Amino acid sequence: MKTSQPKPSGAIALRHAQTADVPAIVHMLWDDEQGRQRETISQDQANTYLSAFEQIERDPNSQVLVATLEDTVIGSLQLTVIPGLSYQGVKRALVEDLRVAQSNRGQGVGRQLLAYAEAMATDLGCDLLELFVHGSRDGAHRFYERAGYTGAHRGFRKNLRPA
Repeated sequence: MKTSQPKPSGAIALRHAQTADVPAIVHMLWDDEQGRQRETISQDQANTYLSAFEQIERDPNSQVLVATLEDTVIGSLQLTVIPGLSYQGVKRALVEDLRVAQSNRGQGVGRQLLAYAEAMATDLGCDLLELFVHGSRDGAHRFYERAGYTGAHRGFRKNLRPA
């Protein structure tokens, strides 16, 4: 049986992230089983995240976007434009770390953020948008498939700074 999903009580605003948004973004990155294995929300790490955000802000090909509801950050993603030689020199966009606050999932926030990123990538001259999802995130796989994405590649990762 289908049930209706709760809708946010106000209008969702989409915008570029600001330094003051970083703690909320980091909390969303941390707030699941996988996130707790790789993120730290301690005050000791705050400067590390702020430094990373400043690097992204200085990169003309990268930006962090947020969704807010009544001035509270409830979603975020990073959008990076990558010039390339393949596909006859096509510019592509990469979406990373799309997250929605646990209490706001199922309300269309992720869908709005993704549409915002797609429109921005199109405006920046990109012909492809790619993203990678951890193999265990079945709900995320379904979300992206419903949004028109196909599982086209298999990704690999290597830690260059082993612990």
